[in-house]
Amino acid sequence: MKTLKTILCVFVIALFLSSCTTTKNQETVPVDSYDTQQNSTDNEHDSTGQNNLQSKNETSNVNKKKEKNAFEKFFTFGNKDDFVYGDEFSVFTPGSLGGLKQKKADFMIAPEKQTAGFGSSYMAAYYIVQMNENARTELTNAVNQYFSDFENKKLERKGRNTFKKYGNINVHLDWGTISSSTPNNADGKAMIGYEFINNSPYFSINMYPMHNNHWDVVGDATSIESMSLKYYFTKAQALQFINYLEEDNITKLLYGYSSDEYYIPQENDEY
Repeated sequence: MKTLKTILCVFVIALFLSSCTTTKNQETVPVDSYDTQQNSTDNEHDSTGQNNLQSKNETSNVNKKKEKNAFEKFFTFGNKDDFVYGDEFSVFTPGSLGGLKQKKADFMIAPEKQTAGFGSSYMAAYYIVQMNENARTELTNAVNQYFSDFENKKLERKGRNTFKKYGNINVHLDWGTISSSTPNNADGKAMIGYEFINNSPYFSINMYPMHNNHWDVVGDATSIESMSLKYYFTKAQALQFINYLEEDNITKLLYGYSSDEYYIPQENDEY
């Protein structure tokens, strides 16, 4: 019996470690410099500039659904079938010791809900942020306005409410201890703006704690609300993200995907 318990514990730990998202194999994203007096040419802080921002990436993982292994199926609720996965990118989140920490993020679409967004580890949990079509459009407009304000030197270094400069959007959250099991969920608002951190500007998405709908079902077996979430993007990261959010890209990812509730209508053959 002890041997069986030991084996199960090893499997659980291995599963948890495999689900953690890190940036070990990712390139470090350079911060954006913001000099209101002159255009900076300092390579150490060069964010590649508007003209050199990353061009739209072609989606390489069309209709990619992450399959659960046997241990995931046994130990988790198994929500990976709910999402179609696109390419990976990166975001910044607050570090445990201050500053920012670069994290791997997965571009994700929930076909049945017709939402899209990203999932990434946050502290000791994994959060998935999803947006409907209207919210995606509003976010894209906000990013473009941020680019304009950045280039025209309109950003406020010491502004108190810049984190909600561009308004707010509706978001849906799913979260759990690992990426393949996120039974907790909430709906609420995300504030869109920017913040200066260590003298560098970042486009930001901030969310106050939201009521956990899953708590209404299971009670104190889970948390009553989500964490306060803060995500930060350099210009290059923000551009990459909104490119993924374009409807053409989402259509590519969903092509061929079908379920009982959501499918791409096909025309009848004429003969």
